[in-house]
Order: sequence, then C-alpha cells, then structure tokens
Amino acid sequence: MTHDVLPFGNINEVIRATEYSSVKAIENADIFTAINTIASDISSLPIKVTDGSYNNNLELEYLLNTEPNSVLSGKNFIYILIVNSILNGNAYAQIERDENGVPVGLHYISNDRVQNIKKKSNSSFNTEINYEIRQLGDSGKTKSIPSQDILHIKPFTTDGFIGRSPLIALKDDIETQSNSKKFFSNFFKNGTQSGGIIKVAGDLNSDDKEAVREAWQQANSGSDNAHKIIVLDEGTTYDPIKVDTEILKLINDSKHNTIQVAKVLGMPLHKMKIETHSVSLEQANSDYVINTLNSYISALESEFNRKLFADKALRQNNKIKFNTDVYKYSDAKTKVENIRAQVELSLLSINEGREMMNLPPIENGDRYIQSLNFMDSELISEYQLKRVSGIQKNAVDENKVPEEPLEGGEE
Repeated sequence: MTHDVLPFGNINEVIRATEYSSVKAIENADIFTAINTIASDISSLPIKVTDGSYNNNLELEYLLNTEPNSVLSGKNFIYILIVNSILNGNAYAQIERDENGVPVGLHYISNDRVQNIKKKSNSSFNTEINYEIRQLGDSGKTKSIPSQDILHIKPFTTDGFIGRSPLIALKDDIETQSNSKKFFSNFFKNGTQSGGIIKVAGDLNSDDKEAVREAWQQANSGSDNAHKIIVLDEGTTYDPIKVDTEILKLINDSKHNTIQVAKVLGMPLHKMKIETHSVSLEQANSDYVINTLNSYISALESEFNRKLFADKALRQNNKIKFNTDVYKYSDAKTKVENIRAQVELSLLSINEGREMMNLPPIENGDRYIQSLNFMDSELISEYQLKRVSGIQKNAVDENKVPEEPLEGGEE
C-alpha cells in the first residue's frame, strides 16, 4: 500500500504553522533572539567524523564543516537546517553521491518544494518512504527521491514522519505580546494621550465627525506635539480619557511572554537577558548543552549517521558527532588545566592537546605520556604479592636464631 502524507498533515495545520512559524514569527524579538541563539551556537560547533578506530574521515568532515555545496558554507547550511526545523517543524536537504554512494554534496531544500511524502507499507508496518520534491525552474515538475537520500530534520515529531513547530504552542502568547506592544506604541504615538472626547456645539453628521477627528489627530498627536498648548474653538471642549500609568508600566515591563518563549524553545532565561539566581558559568553552560542544544543536535546527528553512510556496515562503524567541548571551559585558565589533566592521564596525546589549544603539532607529540605514580592494576597486584613475600622473608630471617659453634674441651 502507498500513502501520501502532506508535510503538515492537513490544511489546517499548514495554515497555523505558516502563520506562527514563518518570517512573521521572527518579527517577534523574543522568538528571533531564541532561534538565532540556538542556530548560531549549534552551527558554530565543529563536527567530527570518526571510525571504530577513532580515525577521522576528513572528506566527510570537510563536507559538513566547510563546503556542503558550491553556494553554502558549512555554518550556513547547519544554521538553515536548525532555523527551519524550529520555524516550520521540518528542514530538508538532498544528499548528492558519487558512483560509489559516497556523499559529495548536501543541498538545502526549501519547505515549499516538498509536495508530499509517500510511504509504502504492508499490513504490519511501513516499509519505504519517498519524498516528492518540486524541481527548480518554471516546469513545476516533481521528482521522487528515496528517503535514504533526503536529510529530514524534525526535532519535534509525534509520528516520525512530520515534524511540528514548537511555535504553535505560542500562538496566544504572541498575540498578547503583539497587542500589548501596539497599545504601548499607540499611547506615545498619540502624544501621550490615549484618547479623549471632543464635544462640539451643534449636530454633526458622520462625515463631519470624521473630519473633526482627523483634524484633531493631525494637529495634536505624535511626539512632536506632545505637551503643546491646545487651542480650541468657541463651543468646543476636549475631555481626555485618563489611563492608569501603572497599567502601562505592567505592559512594558512584563516578562511573561519572554519566559513563555524561553520555556517552549528550551532556552535558559539568562540567554534571554533575564536575571536568574546566581550559578557558575560552567553549570550554566552544561545546563544549556544538555537541556537546550542537545535536542536539536541529537536530531542532526541521528539523521546524519543514518543516511550519510550508504552501507550499513559503515553506519555501524562510523560516528558523526558535534563537538561541544567549547562549553566545558569558562575561561582560558580552566581550558588549559582541563587539557593538561587529560594529557597527564593519557586521555589525550600531547599533539591532541595542542590541537585543542590551536597550536601546531610537535615532533614525537603523538605519544601518550604516563605518570610514574600510576601503574597497571595487574602489575600492582604482582608487586604487592612480591612485597608481602619479601616482608615475610625478612621477618623470618630476623627471628631466626643464629647457630653457635659447639663448645668442646681439648683432650
């Protein structure tokens, strides 16, 4: 059986996701700050590709870190994937391979080009997935591409096929924040007068009332006219509507919506410029990696590891991983001490440590050093046994009564 799956499931979800997950959404300062921070931080991390023997796959590392294709840098490619996976719930890229199935290019696909997703299944489970991609140009033709050649990043998904934008959960908060800012802006735009009642002698029709309102607004609104003396015609009075300035203060100072954005996107409050209880930088960085970045990084790593290696044996023996070591160090001193400890414990060679410090390798620096204060556990047991045996032997020798010559008389 073959089933078609719309990228957003149904047309209602398309409308909601587009309304709150497109460029309109990032016009909101809090959402822009959160998405830009997450995408920038992840796209700045180096990507390591190693095999079972911890040998680096330099060609694939270059593809991911430096040049995924002829028009994008590695940073921009990862940034785009993260931004779209948050805004739209899904991000797509096509894998270009050579005749041996080795990836030679990664090409971003905009969400509007993904027409539908076809899945084949038997009576028990899904067996195959293909993506219908609209080709570039005016032809409007689509091409079916197998799932193995499409990177589909979807950090938040309920069915494994289509991602959901977390911004849908912010619909009411976005509207509230937008209306609050409009109210606050209009308050000052109208010359710090929120509104009022103009009383004119005589009866006016609707057109006359509108003309009086527009003339008044033009003459007295705006910051340039604020606090100027108002001159009224005879028979005209103006009664301003008073607004409690505490309400304005509450609207302007409210952090509720910012906190909601941070909560939905998993952002720590200090990243949103909100003061929090004092914590160490190391603790804050660790929390940021584990509770914020990791959900997006793991989505990328899982899709990269599953699809960039065409052969199953390669997938099992190779690992693609983002290096988050930069968040382990709060300052240069901490970094040096951490690397030094790893070198002394033989966790890193000298040159590996120097590479982490952006220093060139040295001769014989690929060797691992070990302190004489440490010894293999088996050798320690052997040493202890010999030592105990030696102590016991010495004790016996010390307690042994020396033999004295027999005394005898001369005949």
